[in-house]
Amino acid sequence: MNDRYFTKSSGTDLYAAAGKRLRIGDIPKNSIVYRDLRWEKAGGPVAGWYFVRTQGMDGWMKASALARKSTAPTSNTKNYTRKQVVKKANGMLPESMLAAIPWDKEKTLIAAPALADLTRMNTAFKKKFGKNIDVDLAYRTLDTQKYYYKELGAYIAAKPGTSNHGWGLAIDVPESHAYSFRGKYYKWLKSNSKKYNWLHRKNLEEFRADGSRNPYAEAWHFEYNGQ
Repeated sequence: MNDRYFTKSSGTDLYAAAGKRLRIGDIPKNSIVYRDLRWEKAGGPVAGWYFVRTQGMDGWMKASALARKSTAPTSNTKNYTRKQVVKKANGMLPESMLAAIPWDKEKTLIAAPALADLTRMNTAFKKKFGKNIDVDLAYRTLDTQKYYYKELGAYIAAKPGTSNHGWGLAIDVPESHAYSFRGKYYKWLKSNSKKYNWLHRKNLEEFRADGSRNPYAEAWHFEYNGQ
């Protein structure tokens, strides 16, 4: 059984064990967190702590750090630009520059300037397929980037401090068949995303120009190049 929460403040910590072995120390305010009661019970409940899944990983988090609802803005309320965002340290955006994707069930956080064009693209996608774009990830903090790079390696994760996720200017869609290189959702996004200032980079395609398979291929990764 999963129980949904959101982090109450920026810099929330995720531990390997309750209060021990810090995994991530910079989780943003309003990040989605799922309490896993089954695993919590199996691991041994700890008063004041929840076993959770967040940022694509699991660990322990203080119960007092969590709230039931997101309070993130769902539009670019302060009219930030891409230029302002990329001046900030990668993976260290202030919470004021982040917005929640309003039509996403997990209210995933993204750089505020990228939201309007993503929403326009989603509107067209929904008109075509009768559903919203599924978003697995958008903004990723520096600590999270470091964790992924250590655990997954360079073929899967970008070097910390270099990913567009660190500026909230990229989304990952699910690694499912429909979003794969042969899937209908990927093909539509590949063909139409440029209309909405989003793109899938050529160096992420399944095959290289010489026909060899690309070890860095990612069907799921799209980046924002608007203003």
